[in-house]
Amino acid sequence: MKIAQLTEQRSFIIEDLPTPTPGPRQILIRVNMCGICTGELHVWDEAQLSHVYPLSLGHEVAGVVEAVGSAVTEFAAGDRVAAINQRAGFAEHCVVDADHAAVLPDNLETGAALGEPIACAVNAARRIRPGFQDTIVIVGCGCMGLLLIQCLKAQGPKKVIAVDLREEAAAQALKYGADAALLVGHDHLQTKILELNGGQEPDILVEATGFQAGLTLCGELVKVRGKLVIYGYHQGPPRLVNMQLWNWKGLDVINAHERDPLVYAAGMKIGLDLLASGKLRTDELITHRFSLDQINDAFRLSCQKPAGYIKSVIIM
Repeated sequence: MKIAQLTEQRSFIIEDLPTPTPGPRQILIRVNMCGICTGELHVWDEAQLSHVYPLSLGHEVAGVVEAVGSAVTEFAAGDRVAAINQRAGFAEHCVVDADHAAVLPDNLETGAALGEPIACAVNAARRIRPGFQDTIVIVGCGCMGLLLIQCLKAQGPKKVIAVDLREEAAAQALKYGADAALLVGHDHLQTKILELNGGQEPDILVEATGFQAGLTLCGELVKVRGKLVIYGYHQGPPRLVNMQLWNWKGLDVINAHERDPLVYAAGMKIGLDLLASGKLRTDELITHRFSLDQINDAFRLSCQKPAGYIKSVIIM
């Protein structure tokens, strides 16, 4: 089978390796699509001492089951699935634990099955648990932010206000359900939020950028005794927080990242059902598609994020 291996900074090569054999509680998937995650962009773009090359990346997998292990009863050859893979999803085939996969609903195209990102959004929304009278401000409207806006809206909060640096991202937020969208560079951003919320500071701030500036802004905007949710994937140097401000406000700080693979998989199954029912949409989130041979181009473009970019995937 063909597989992309990261052999040095910013350099994948395509190798031919034997197709793996599933263990007793594993399934072998013929990969149709694997999404590129923001976390993988840092691995590709930055040389780190912790990297031991070659590296096999790719964990946002969708495809067709080709074989199952001896103890697997819930899947069969031919099933269309989404799966959360630890690595090696940028390949023609990959093996995943059966507990980390879900059968796709019949009316859902494999190409729309962003299983792992959907799982992140669903599980974050379940951690946030907004009330009916809560106003939520989400800072950062990339692919993950747009998925979370939809999941939060499905829970019936009073209002969801989106904030981003880019006009096109703000426009996408409105398209995917935000009640209002503002730009970070907008004069008097905090005043505008107060106007949209009847003079009240927002109850919940969601940081969905993964950058220091987004984290700082969220701490400034959230109300006293509000929730500050860390949803963005933070890489690079340690972050700094204004602990005096956070202390004075008495914030509830929620790390919305999930690391239990079974909880991940449960969120993915919920998200796929929402997607099949039309309550969650990914129709225009995948803006760029590349072949496996074009994977370096795909990562390069995903790092650059040109106009119109939301999400890239590798198609096998």
